[in-house]
Amino acid sequence: FTPILLDDPVEHFDDLNAYSLLELIRGLIMKPGKGYQFIISTCEDRLFRLMRQKFSKLNGKVIFYVFESIGESGPKIKRL
Repeated sequence: FTPILLDDPVEHFDDLNAYSLLELIRGLIMKPGKGYQFIISTCEDRLFRLMRQKFSKLNGKVIFYVFESIGESGPKIKRL
C-alpha cells in the first residue's frame, strides 16, 4: 500500500479547491486494485466537516480521530 501524509493541505485554498482536493482523494481511495492510505491532519473545522460529509459513504474505509487535549501521559485522542 502507499501511505500519503497531508498536514493542513488546504490552509490557503478557497472552498472550491478544498472540495476538489477531497474529490481527488476520494477517487484515489475508490480506485480498484490500489492500496492508497491517506493520513490527513488539519485544524480547519471547515475541512474536517467537509471530509466527514464526503467520506461518510465509503463504508469502513475511513476512520476519523479527534485530538482533544494533551496531558501528563500524552495526547487524548477520540475515535469518531
